[in-house]
Amino acid sequence: MNPAAYIPTVSSLPGGERRAGRVMVDGLSCSQGKVVDMNATSLRLTRATRWRPGEIRRVSLPVLAGRMMPLVGICRWSKKIGFFRYLCEVEFLDLTDDHKEALRYIALTNAKREWIGVARRPGP
Repeated sequence: MNPAAYIPTVSSLPGGERRAGRVMVDGLSCSQGKVVDMNATSLRLTRATRWRPGEIRRVSLPVLAGRMMPLVGICRWSKKIGFFRYLCEVEFLDLTDDHKEALRYIALTNAKREWIGVARRPGP
């Protein structure tokens, strides 16, 4: 079975918007900053400089063995969250089905693995 099948796929929302389920990621950086969370069509990242809403830039994400997947993204919003820290929502443009599958795979392999609401890890 394809492991990417466990990541939520794109579904319709009220108002005609289409969004995919988000996956929190850990230790993933791209050419534009540090990735906070992502899905099959967009990502949120932190960076040192502001990326203005509506501005289009190239975004390269690591796939396997140091290879990078080049994409084009548009900033949907940007918010200052600290001194020289901005949080940006980036939506990818002109994605193929192969790109979406690769983005799901990247999200799955970099998913944050943490225990929520558990004082300690269960063990033997």
